[in-house]
Amino acid sequence: EAFRAPTIYELYYEEDGVQRANPQLSHELNRAAEVVFEQRLTRELILFASLYRFAADDLIDIVVDPIDSLFQYRNISETRAQGVELELVGRFPGGVSAGASIAMQSATDETTGERLTNSPGAVVKAHCMVPFLEQFSAACRLRYEASRVTVYHTTTDPFCIADLHLTAARILGRFDLSVLIANVFNGHYANPGGNEHRQAVIVQNGRTFSVRIGVSL
Repeated sequence: EAFRAPTIYELYYEEDGVQRANPQLSHELNRAAEVVFEQRLTRELILFASLYRFAADDLIDIVVDPIDSLFQYRNISETRAQGVELELVGRFPGGVSAGASIAMQSATDETTGERLTNSPGAVVKAHCMVPFLEQFSAACRLRYEASRVTVYHTTTDPFCIADLHLTAARILGRFDLSVLIANVFNGHYANPGGNEHRQAVIVQNGRTFSVRIGVSL
C-alpha cells in the first residue's frame, strides 16, 4: 500500500483564463497484491512469472470545470487493474545474453466502467546482447505495444519498434564509445495526449541517433 501526495503545481498553480488552483486536493491511495514465481529451467535459462492486481483511489487528474471552462486538478476517479507477466532470460557462454517478456493486463476506470486511457492491453519485449572482438558489443531491443485509449475516446495504433546499441570499451586504453540508433526502422507511432492537448495523440520521434564518448583520465 502506498500513496502519492499532490504536487505544489497541482495544488497551487493558477493562470488567468486557463487554470485554477485547488488547495483542497487530497492524496492518491494505491494498493497492490502480487504473486511471483521464479524457476531456473536450465543452467542458462530462468523463467519469471507474476500475477497481480492493482487498485488506485482518488486519482489526481486535470479536468475542465463546466462552470468557468478552466482547468483544475481534482481527485476524480478510481481504477482497477489485473494482469500477468511472463519473462524468459538467458545468459550463455561468451557473454551472450537474451530475453523476452510479455505483459497482459486489463485496466478500467471504476467511475465510468470504461477501459483506462493510456493503458495498453499487451506489451511484448525482446532483447539480445552479443560481445565481439573483446572490447565491442552489440545489443538489440524490440518493443511491441497494443493500442491504447485516448482521453478523446479514440485509440492509438499498435506499434513495434527496434533499437540498436553499439558500445566499445577502453579504446586506446582510455576512450569509451556508445552509439544508439533508436527506432531503427523509422516506424511511425504515437502516444495518447492529455486533457490539456488539443490533439488526441502525440506523434513520437522517428529514427534518431546519439553518440556518447567517455574519457578516463
